[in-house]
Amino acid sequence: MEGVPAWVGAGTIAGALVLAVVALVLHPSELEEGLFAATGWGWFWSCLIGAFVLLAGVRWRRARYDGDQAAEGGWDYVVLVGGTALVVSLIATNGVFLGAGAPDRNTLTPSEFRAGTVVCAVALGLVLLLTAVRRPEPHRRSRTLTGFGAGAFAVVLVGTLGPLVVGTGDGTRARHVVAGDPPSAVPLPDRVREAGWVWRPERGADVDRVEPGVHGPLVVLQDGVVALDGTDGTPVWSYRRPEVHAADEEVSVLVGRDGAYLTYTPVTDDDTEPVPVTEVFDLATGERLAEYTLPVNGGRLLGWSDGVRVHTDWRSRPEDDRAAGLSAWDAGTGAELWHRTLGTDQDHVCDGGRGRVRGDTVVLAVVCVDEDVVYEERTDVGQLVDRGEVPTVFRVATLDLRTGEELWSHERRDWEDAFVPGDPWVAPGTQDRGDALVVQRRSSSVRGLLLDPDTGEELLDLSSDLLEGDDDLSPDLLLTADGAGADVLFTRSGQGAEIQRVDTSGDRTTLVGAGGLFRDLFVQDHTVLSDQVLFTEVEQDTAGREPAAVLAVSPGERWGAGLDQRIVLSAPGDVRQLARAPGAVAALVGQEEGGSRVEGLVP
Repeated sequence: MEGVPAWVGAGTIAGALVLAVVALVLHPSELEEGLFAATGWGWFWSCLIGAFVLLAGVRWRRARYDGDQAAEGGWDYVVLVGGTALVVSLIATNGVFLGAGAPDRNTLTPSEFRAGTVVCAVALGLVLLLTAVRRPEPHRRSRTLTGFGAGAFAVVLVGTLGPLVVGTGDGTRARHVVAGDPPSAVPLPDRVREAGWVWRPERGADVDRVEPGVHGPLVVLQDGVVALDGTDGTPVWSYRRPEVHAADEEVSVLVGRDGAYLTYTPVTDDDTEPVPVTEVFDLATGERLAEYTLPVNGGRLLGWSDGVRVHTDWRSRPEDDRAAGLSAWDAGTGAELWHRTLGTDQDHVCDGGRGRVRGDTVVLAVVCVDEDVVYEERTDVGQLVDRGEVPTVFRVATLDLRTGEELWSHERRDWEDAFVPGDPWVAPGTQDRGDALVVQRRSSSVRGLLLDPDTGEELLDLSSDLLEGDDDLSPDLLLTADGAGADVLFTRSGQGAEIQRVDTSGDRTTLVGAGGLFRDLFVQDHTVLSDQVLFTEVEQDTAGREPAAVLAVSPGERWGAGLDQRIVLSAPGDVRQLARAPGAVAALVGQEEGGSRVEGLVP
């Protein structure tokens, strides 16, 4: 009986190879999208290793030995099988192909289940082969074939029928994990020093962006959202709709004051027209708070707050999308609360940023020109405003969320510095400085207005005259703002970059001076902490030679490019976004081989 377990192991490996072929036959649709992308490469390498061991580590014919050879142990055999068993076991315990981090077995698709069975069967077969101290050979064919056949049959049976018996998912279920014991709240970091953790999404959906959450970063995927703990990167809660993404439908996520709003169009088996659904989740625990359906005549969803959704709306002039208005709807009853155009005059055509939902208000920023001028000139509003030859109305207003009543407005008629604004945003201030409503020029990363978000009073006009002086400095990027001014990144030809503080009276103070090692800065994204500014550059080493890095500089320092101003990440990649969150700054990194990862920069 010495060789029976080894022959069962050989049969197990052979059964895994047969199951791999069965999986390819049963999942032909995934071959078009790439089965490797769906289940990983672990099963493929395990099959190659298993086939090699069957050929090199097993005697399929009984050999003749003299007495001395029969007594020898097969050290080469033990090393071969033991080494390959270790490699395959590492692949199996990695668990990526098995859906590591999945809340339950039902989140596995049949292809993932079968690929996982292949790897585990190869690992088990190699371990059973180690029960023999030399290459197994067929002493008695009846005993050998019985063990070999039993191992192969068991693997094929489990892999083929297993998904039907244990009820694995088919990718059409929602994957919802609620935080049972959420971590304690942590503050936003004042500064960060190193990359402390790495999080990678499961296969099937890439990372779209990162938002600040309650416990750390809120990772928005193509098929849902995952909330991470900012201190160590572990998932706190998650909600995903893989079947919607697989059907090429959009899953959009908006983060509001009172929850995360996930909107999608359900996948149906019949010919009925599906109605988009929005589910609301608690930001701290991931519990589902409500579920709503969207109105048919609603345009692009702009934001949510307190059960009210705000949309763009074209009903006032459906033939001209430049004249889109706004409408608000009660999510519980589906009733329209209010509708209005963007301008003050019905004959105006407006362009500008989308409305921004802020608490119980909606902020809009537009520039408008007369309708007749637009059609006579046969051009768009932006070109007319840039030319400065037509009457304009520049307008920023705050509306009540539930009534649409105008709370305040900041209006400038025939303003010579009028511009097409982008989306307005509120920059949080400190206790002694207050917040600022930032209305930037759509085509500029620095020009714009700072307004008081409660009254609309002008705080600072970031105009050309204010930002350009006689010292060869060129304004490059508005970093942050508050009620007392703005921090602006300037570049000076031949002397690198520096950061200056521009207060509401127009006075400028240098926060970070040019110097140290010379550096030309090409910023892709940035984030501002209370004691540090982080930058990611456009020109990064994405060829896999050097790990990605984030530039970090603090007030009072001189700008350079030394190691003390670089936070090195775990691997190469393209740092696309930096997001400040409780416990860490999340860096979204695109990888050369495809996909992305999130790295947490911690104090």
